Amino acid sequence: MRNFWRLAVGLIGLGSIATMLALWWRPAVMAGTIGLEALGPVGLATVRADIAGLFATIGGLMLVAAWRGSAHLAHVAMVPVAAALTGRIINAVDMGLAPGTLGPIGVECVTLIILFAAARHWRARNPA
Repeated sequence: MRNFWRLAVGLIGLGSIATMLALWWRPAVMAGTIGLEALGPVGLATVRADIAGLFATIGGLMLVAAWRGSAHLAHVAMVPVAAALTGRIINAVDMGLAPGTLGPIGVECVTLIILFAAARHWRARNPA
């Protein structure tokens, strides 16, 4: 079971890193797929820095958590995911659920559940 959680967390981490790389290489295209329009060099830099940076942070933390089987790092990785989910919930309350918003909310919820379950499993195996 330990390897299951490492694999699950690691695969989601790799997905985040792949998204980061796509945002770096094709920021205008990727921004369009998530409903943004990156205007000019500043907009493209913002996509590459801010949005890709979020995915880099989440992905990097998840990969290291999976590698080490670290409950602590899994909990740390939950913070930016939970912050993103909070922003989506605030937006849904403010503007309602628009088409296409449930998918990302679902991904973030599943990611949090997997991180929580993995951290719980790893903590039980290696109590601090």
